[in-house]
Amino acid sequence: MLSAVVVRQEDGKPGPGFFDLALSIGHNASDQMAFWVSEFEKVTKYWKTH
Repeated sequence: MLSAVVVRQEDGKPGPGFFDLALSIGHNASDQMAFWVSEFEKVTKYWKTH
């Protein structure tokens, strides 16, 4: 999810909409921080090579 790179200014973390979207498209985001870190790493890895 490319939106993993969008974070709130006040705490540097994604807002609740990120996790709502993840759930709505079938991801298991029950551990929100682990899910976000995983998605962030996938996005940065992909865009480093493209």
